[in-house]
Amino acid sequence: MKHLERLGIQPGEESLLTCKSSQFYAKSGLPVIVAMPTTPVGPWDWKPTPTGKIILDFLNGKMPGYVETGLNFVGVEDCAAGHLLIAEKGKVGERYLLGGENLTLKQVLDALSKITGLPAPKLKIPHGLALGVAYASTVFSRLLGREPGIPVEGVKIARHMMFVDCSRAQRELGFKAGPVAAALERAVRWYEANGYIAKSRARRMARAAA
Repeated sequence: MKHLERLGIQPGEESLLTCKSSQFYAKSGLPVIVAMPTTPVGPWDWKPTPTGKIILDFLNGKMPGYVETGLNFVGVEDCAAGHLLIAEKGKVGERYLLGGENLTLKQVLDALSKITGLPAPKLKIPHGLALGVAYASTVFSRLLGREPGIPVEGVKIARHMMFVDCSRAQRELGFKAGPVAAALERAVRWYEANGYIAKSRARRMARAAA
């Protein structure tokens, strides 16, 4: 990621470049098929990814509010199965979106609240304010030599509802994603089992489940 940023390529743009180069090679006669997962969610997200960080920030009480945005989410296991379907049934030169449900960030947080018993944030943060905080976070993070907690590009992208139509993969490949709520629960249980959740928050979850 860092070497791409030094070339002036912003986060997320590398996927577009990969897609365009794949189309070029397909037109040149190579048997290229492009798999395009939307926003995978589920267990084993150890790093975590930006999606996993949203879940962890919620679990650890580090999300005081939310911005009005939306994404298409898909269970990571369903996404992996979709790649196998593309290899088996996909048409050379085509692109297939592997997605599940179009959900707002608020809907995701409400689903996490239902799974864990922890309260969902109620404060809706204006995009302009969120962007200002992101710039401040970036400045302080650079001074401290660490990754910003709120990436500027992520906030800029969040101005848009990034909903997509994944019907081609369903129609041509037989791809069918399971409920995103179930994938979110698998992610929560994995983080819980692997010590990612603060003990005080884990105790609150245990009391809510009792």
